[in-house]
Amino acid sequence: MKLQKVETNQNDSVSNGWKIASAKSGRPSLVRSDGRWCESRYSPEVDARRRVEKNGVMKGETVLLVGMGAGELPRAILDVIDKEGRLAVVEPVAEILETVADNETAGNFLSDSRVVTLAFDPKKNAGKIKIQENKQIIICNTPNEFNAGILELLKNYEPDRFIINPSVEWPEKLSALKELFSDLEVRMKSSLHQEDLLKKNKSINRERFLSAPGVSELRNLLDGSDAVIAGGGPSLEKIAKIIGNNADWIATSRALLPLHFLGITPHLAVTTDPQEEIARHFIFPDNSVIPPAVVFPTVSPHTLNAVPQIISAFAEGDGGKRMKTLREEIGELPAGGSVITSAVGLAVLMGAKRIFLAGADFAEPMMKTHVKGTSMELSRAAVLGRFSTLENFGILGERFLCSKGERSFAKSVGGESIPTRKNLMIYARAIQRLAKKYSHITFFQLSKDAVELDGIEYVKADEVSFIRSNILLPSGTRMRKNGELYEDR
Repeated sequence: MKLQKVETNQNDSVSNGWKIASAKSGRPSLVRSDGRWCESRYSPEVDARRRVEKNGVMKGETVLLVGMGAGELPRAILDVIDKEGRLAVVEPVAEILETVADNETAGNFLSDSRVVTLAFDPKKNAGKIKIQENKQIIICNTPNEFNAGILELLKNYEPDRFIINPSVEWPEKLSALKELFSDLEVRMKSSLHQEDLLKKNKSINRERFLSAPGVSELRNLLDGSDAVIAGGGPSLEKIAKIIGNNADWIATSRALLPLHFLGITPHLAVTTDPQEEIARHFIFPDNSVIPPAVVFPTVSPHTLNAVPQIISAFAEGDGGKRMKTLREEIGELPAGGSVITSAVGLAVLMGAKRIFLAGADFAEPMMKTHVKGTSMELSRAAVLGRFSTLENFGILGERFLCSKGERSFAKSVGGESIPTRKNLMIYARAIQRLAKKYSHITFFQLSKDAVELDGIEYVKADEVSFIRSNILLPSGTRMRKNGELYEDR
């Protein structure tokens, strides 16, 4: 939205440099301290209703909103969730909260018993954070306290939806949190784009998903040994040839065929994507045994049909509070990045003491996007008739990425500038956060051609003595006590 200067009139309220101005519809709209509109100067209430509809908010849901604006978005959410729902508002700028609270029209939602508000203000003494099940406003005066408050909100409220207000402002002290929510917003947009497909898959997969063993049954099976996570990046081939079957492999779906061609059989595969073409990764040319796969309920039914043995897992927080008991019964894995994020979460759940990343490159050196042997090569071969060489094919792909602004560069483990993509860096940051969260586990990168991950050491694969364990995976069928909570939406 193009920002425009605003003139003051006598009906507007001003506080701490921020301003609540009357839009042409008569509704309040937030204006920055430099006099520019953050929200619509015409009908902010219409924009708010459209955003709520776009995000699929439903009656009775709990919603976490980042950025209150002038209050039109919170009010639109409250109208939809009705009296059974709840709203947690995270406001990174306390001055905005104060400006909204000083305006009777803009701030009337703050007194709603369904609303709790958490705000960051380094100039105030917030005291101990305590989230209660009633109306209140909590002020945090340090970034750590604010982060802790958000975590407590997530724990106590278990939101069904996350909405990030386009007008949200972030102070410099919260830059890390801004990056986290920015990454989350990209992932949410992707999920919303595929929402119909996710619902359809989840409905079709219901019976088999509920009757399979759950990922919770894998807890601590590695018993302090090592796990090697195989992504589908270009470095996997070299690393896999060194390690062979001398480690406990957990493979993403894209890594399965390359490992198979090298004679390596992972203990487990992990697949989370809903697209039908993912099933190709589970079709081996010589009808070899396909390893058991940990799957989300939203994967393609074609993928589910291609895997003889599945182990069910929910994405962390799937279904919010309504599905909590079923998620606990079956088990859940993080899903904030790529499938590698879920694979790392699986290794953590299984009790790995050390986690090694192989083919988790988040980079595309020399226009190579994936390891040799993936089903991606078959797709490329189908269109190669229009190009003279794979190199020409890659050059055209590179031009396309650059034209879309998707190409970027990052520092590699080896200290070089290496080509990557914006979405790959989102996945890389997700792994960094997991490594920081599970500080009791040692993480290692095995390739110098991978994007350097903060807080994760590099080690040569041929210098590691991998500690293995005897894993006996669960099998058979299950009867779910809380199966009726399974939701197709």
